[in-house]
Amino acid sequence: MEAGKLRHRIGIERLNHSAQDPSTGDIVQAWEPLKTVYAAVEPVSGKEFIQSAATQAQISVRITVRYTDVQPVDRIAHKGLLYNIHAVLPDRVSGQDYLTLMCGQG
Repeated sequence: MEAGKLRHRIGIERLNHSAQDPSTGDIVQAWEPLKTVYAAVEPVSGKEFIQSAATQAQISVRITVRYTDVQPVDRIAHKGLLYNIHAVLPDRVSGQDYLTLMCGQG
């Protein structure tokens, strides 16, 4: 992977189950930033559909990053949009140089 292709700055966020609401004392789930990395973000497909009498748009993207600790339960923040990770695919040669994240906006 050439460094010049990794020109987008993305944030990887992980769900934290141990955050506590100060007013009620209840355990709440909160997304916390895990790390910020450079990536190649490429739109793969998009579609529109009607749900609940409103037009919805769904966008799929392929995000390529250097090998890092990222899991399918994490999410990606890029340019004010949030993407859920559907699959984490290692590279074909060594499996440890870079990862391809198949994501959907949601």
